[in-house]
Amino acid sequence: MRKILFVFAIIGAFVLSACEKEIPPIDIPFTCESYEELQNGVCVIVDAEAKLIIDVFNELDTFDSYTLSVIVQNQMDLYTMTIEFDDDKASFELDGNKEYFMNHNGINEHYFKQGDSYQKETITEPLSDDFLFFYNLSPDMFTSLDGKYYLNIQSYDEIEAFFELEFPGCTVQNFEMSIDNEHISEMIFDLNVGDINYHMVMTFSLVGETIVTIPEI
Repeated sequence: MRKILFVFAIIGAFVLSACEKEIPPIDIPFTCESYEELQNGVCVIVDAEAKLIIDVFNELDTFDSYTLSVIVQNQMDLYTMTIEFDDDKASFELDGNKEYFMNHNGINEHYFKQGDSYQKETITEPLSDDFLFFYNLSPDMFTSLDGKYYLNIQSYDEIEAFFELEFPGCTVQNFEMSIDNEHISEMIFDLNVGDINYHMVMTFSLVGETIVTIPEI
């Protein structure tokens, strides 16, 4: 009881001293986001497109379940592949052949079809992550125009660096990105390797809904 009374006495002393002495107001500076503007003491959104792309890239940290369709065109040749991601599982389909991958306790396992059944092997070499370069993109690398987002000229070197290992000396051109339902929906660009041009169309779907089921061995 004595301790409780002591606490109330301390609180009372602070309250009484506050009543007796006028405390001057403290000016706390407002810090608005880059897409906001301070109006009448309140941060107001003045650039909705800038806010959208920032929110989209902030969500990439949780972007671990989605389907990525990739179309590659080289003159008259056209290739279509589908990559599914589901946390630590993934699948890759090309020309009707579907393979699966799973990271199990830090070990990459590859499931491939042989005859009528699937076989499993352990992959010791790191998997190619060329198509996952978008995880390293950032809002300040783009300029929005008419609902599209175009890669700034000074940012092309960063994109090219992701493909450099498998395509030395490559260049990237005409990079544009679309956003739908607060997610990246499409990326289109040209990948030039020497005199060969690859027109790439990457389409994202089933975000947060993709499920990969590893086949039984």
